[in-house]
Amino acid sequence: MTRYTAHPLLLLLLLLSAAPDHSSAAVSDSLKDACAKFVYPDFCLKALGDDPRSATADFHGLALISLDLSVASANAISSGYAQQRREPSLDAAAKNSLDGCLLLYQNNFPLLDYARKFLEGGQPGVGRELLDQAMWAPVKCDGGIKDGDKANVADLILLARRFMELLDPQ
Repeated sequence: MTRYTAHPLLLLLLLLSAAPDHSSAAVSDSLKDACAKFVYPDFCLKALGDDPRSATADFHGLALISLDLSVASANAISSGYAQQRREPSLDAAAKNSLDGCLLLYQNNFPLLDYARKFLEGGQPGVGRELLDQAMWAPVKCDGGIKDGDKANVADLILLARRFMELLDPQ
């Protein structure tokens, strides 16, 4: 039986060619312009480019989309922590750490919800302050953990915070 092996460089090229091209016409000019206001515009385009709402959204809409993505990613990571916590082989220190992170995330969801409410109520400055507090859970617990190939929670919160800052630059 003949066995074929793929060259690692070939696999990398195939993976890169299959990735979405956020520099193409598929990403709207308005999103490109909004993301150009970031230190890392490519991150902004990657995080928001696949969401169809981003094509026509203003800063307010992009902040809301970023919050939605933050909550979805936080839910996925929090669920992963809860699943890890049920592992019978975990030692006490690991369980304590996971318990702490689960608690931080449980307290994070109301902060993200209130940030949304203040943004929708025309007070993005207050929402921005709440997002500063919401950073504690992902910064403390995640260490860059991602939900698949999506951006991590901390980066998504920073994205939402930056759009709120552009709405209310105080």
